Amino acid sequence: MYIQATGKIVSLLDQRYGQTKSGKDFETREYLIELDSGSQYVHSVKFSMSSFDGPIQNPISVGDVVKVGLRIVARQYNGKWFNDVSLVQWEKVG
Repeated sequence: MYIQATGKIVSLLDQRYGQTKSGKDFETREYLIELDSGSQYVHSVKFSMSSFDGPIQNPISVGDVVKVGLRIVARQYNGKWFNDVSLVQWEKVG
């Protein structure tokens, strides 16, 4: 499933670095975005941004207001299901 949303980045949650099996460097960052839903309630989504060919170029910063395209996929691991929300595209709005 693919969704687009606009909101403010409120937190950088986690950063991971490493190497793939083929020897390429990778970086993954997890962010928390508060969505501009027009509701009186705050809706937040945790998503990840990854680069599999070195460090992330031009990463999102905390405080940025952005429009994001997110891919949502469910995965099973050891009999349990997990949702994976990954960034596909983004642009700064304000």
